[in-house]
Amino acid sequence: MGKTLSTPYKKDTSLITDGTELTIWGTLHKNCDSFSVSLCSGPLIETDDIAFHFNPRFIEFCVQRNHKEASKWGAEENAGGFPFQRGQDFRMNLLVNQRGYKVVVNDKHFCEFTHRLQKTEVRCLHIRGDLFIRSIEDNSCAQQSLRDVGYSSVIEGGISSGMKIVILGQVKENCDSFAISLCVTPTTSQGDIAFTFAPSFIQKCVARNSRKSSKLGTEMREGILPFVRGKDFSIDLQVTDSCYTVFVDDKYFCDFPHRLSKDRMQYLVITGDVLISSVHFDRQNIIKQIEASKSVRATIYRTTDSLLDVPVYPLPNHPAIEVSEPVRKDITRISDGTELVIYGTPYRASDSFSVSLCFGPLIETDDIAFHFNPRFLENCVMRNHKEASKWGAEEKTGGFPFQRGTEFSMSLLVNQRNYKIVVNDKHFCEFTHRLEKTGVRYLHIRGDLFIRSIEQNSCPQQSLRDATYSSLIEGGISSGMKIVILGQVKENCDSFAVSLCVTPTTSQGDIAFTFAPSFTQKCVVRNSWKSSKLDTEMREGILPFERGKDFSIDLQVTDYCYTVYVNDKYFCDFPHRLSKDRVQYLIITGDVIISSVQFDGQNIIKQDPDPPAFSEVLSESEVSKGASGPIYNPNPDPPAYSDVLCEMEASKGASGPTYNPPTPVTVKIPGGFHLEKIVCVRGVVKAGCIRFYVDLVCGLSSDIALRFDVRVNYGTDHNIIGCSHKENAIFGIEEIYERSSFPFMPGSKFEIKLLCKPECIKVSVNREHFCDFNHRIDPIKEVDHIHVAGDVTLSEISWN
Repeated sequence: MGKTLSTPYKKDTSLITDGTELTIWGTLHKNCDSFSVSLCSGPLIETDDIAFHFNPRFIEFCVQRNHKEASKWGAEENAGGFPFQRGQDFRMNLLVNQRGYKVVVNDKHFCEFTHRLQKTEVRCLHIRGDLFIRSIEDNSCAQQSLRDVGYSSVIEGGISSGMKIVILGQVKENCDSFAISLCVTPTTSQGDIAFTFAPSFIQKCVARNSRKSSKLGTEMREGILPFVRGKDFSIDLQVTDSCYTVFVDDKYFCDFPHRLSKDRMQYLVITGDVLISSVHFDRQNIIKQIEASKSVRATIYRTTDSLLDVPVYPLPNHPAIEVSEPVRKDITRISDGTELVIYGTPYRASDSFSVSLCFGPLIETDDIAFHFNPRFLENCVMRNHKEASKWGAEEKTGGFPFQRGTEFSMSLLVNQRNYKIVVNDKHFCEFTHRLEKTGVRYLHIRGDLFIRSIEQNSCPQQSLRDATYSSLIEGGISSGMKIVILGQVKENCDSFAVSLCVTPTTSQGDIAFTFAPSFTQKCVVRNSWKSSKLDTEMREGILPFERGKDFSIDLQVTDYCYTVYVNDKYFCDFPHRLSKDRVQYLIITGDVIISSVQFDGQNIIKQDPDPPAFSEVLSESEVSKGASGPIYNPNPDPPAYSDVLCEMEASKGASGPTYNPPTPVTVKIPGGFHLEKIVCVRGVVKAGCIRFYVDLVCGLSSDIALRFDVRVNYGTDHNIIGCSHKENAIFGIEEIYERSSFPFMPGSKFEIKLLCKPECIKVSVNREHFCDFNHRIDPIKEVDHIHVAGDVTLSEISWN
């Protein structure tokens, strides 16, 4: 791993078949113009046929795909954005299936290329251009003789959010165990596995796990064993953006967070002591499927009065939490476009809470148009209505997005057909109107939670002359910011546009980015406007909107482009053509109804005041003594490794800690990271955090002895911590840690301590031992800097 392969690079490949996966790890040159990956019929790329040519071009900011036959190139394809950055590492998976080649870049699906030449003719892999190649893996899996497979099926088109897999079968009388797996290859004996669901009658549990690079992840086995030997069963496996949700015999069983990119999965494999009678792959909207089949398959539960007899807020047992609202909140008349936003935190021992829209002030007797009731004991969210003191049929599909002791935001959006619920900026469910929404007069919130704030935002539906929606973006836009727009396309819509502007109107002034769906042209036009001139137009891709349908648009700002997701699916990138610092207004025009706009670039959770500046911490006597060691805040928390903390001697001349530094920040460690040295990082995780990391750096070589990488919501990784090292510009194998109680939730304080031991680096988080990371850099004493970057607000970096 310490060396790179030179380019141009040529590798003879074994016969590629359905199930073959080629994985390329590389690093692009800082001044890279282009590179290419080609599957060729022979060793001479200039003259031999090319089955698939993949060519990222930085100058044109696109990735061209093509084939070549008899020295003639075919029709180019270049839709899909641009997932590469100069000077950055990347991983590219090239997956072969029956219909074509699938390309996954950095664990995100990028494109597919339909076979134009016979894949069996491919004999050589060629890589050329401005890049370093770290390694290449060829994982070929023959499809015959699957001795360990009871059932194996290619998943046509792969898996995607919204998909459901329904498995019907019978457990054998002598069953010890069986397993259902989503795999990259058609056998479980080799290749990565995104999710294995493995009931065991010996251990009396259902083990859930994943396998990556031949290593198993952390096993999960909470819950009962819902299967019986000799009995029929049904398993519904639903794919969401964040996890796999499993229902057994029409009852919710568990969620399993994505650990590997779901875009890489191509096969469903079932092994063990089980008889399979039916496997059905359904790609329609999950919510619509469940609603349509409710009368046939869904188990109906009744709301019980006991769940309503919970405390109301304000909460007398928690006087420190200030809630300005009364026990119930009078709300103005709700209509299409009304949004209620609730910020709160469930108790650490919370059993349940409820949010209800009521016709009157007495929740016990008045009608309830919508009752939303998360129940931690049952691990589900019940939704219902009540009319004339009688409850209706409950709905409970959709997983469980709440965690005890963890802050949440909940948006309740009212539209013509239903109530739409968004939890932590992700669509959760819809509830069709059963009672007239115009009768709602009160919002009731009850149960085991703290309420931070409640907002009511009403959005008028009438069109403005040149803007359906126009808003000043407080503080402008910056990298890491996200704008989430929820709305509905009008039935007679011809077009609409979302624009980031310098001025509060689109009729004058520069426009950094216009995103304009057009039903007339059946595409989405992207462009910019500078000095009264339109720039080059981009319109690749399908039209992902439908007349009369709801939609969500997530617009994410990065250093080099705007990235757009539509209905939680990646749609496009648009490179910056004007400085994003000039943008001050968001304007939405055209035939569209806007129900909610959220700017996720600011911290909506009030944090504690910043720690005092360094000079304020020092007492007068300490100043006069000229103290130079680390000065901790008054009444510090007990150290995680108190037995090895020692006093700092002024004679060593070490500099003091750094308080309130901006990120990213690099700080020199006085004396280096020698044995028994402790480095401490304290701060607050930003609201909307995507990722942050802490590096122990060797100053001369820039090697990294430890990268402690906290990924809150980074790509397909959610609440995961990775530990790795980097040597000679190449990262090593990553150790993945998942905890049932994630210590770095957005808005929370944290403390990380790194202790140097002879054999490893000991890591503690919030005064509890977290992990040991064995030394990979030798000698460790070369470490002399600490670097922190990402979505955190730091209060202190110090050492013993």
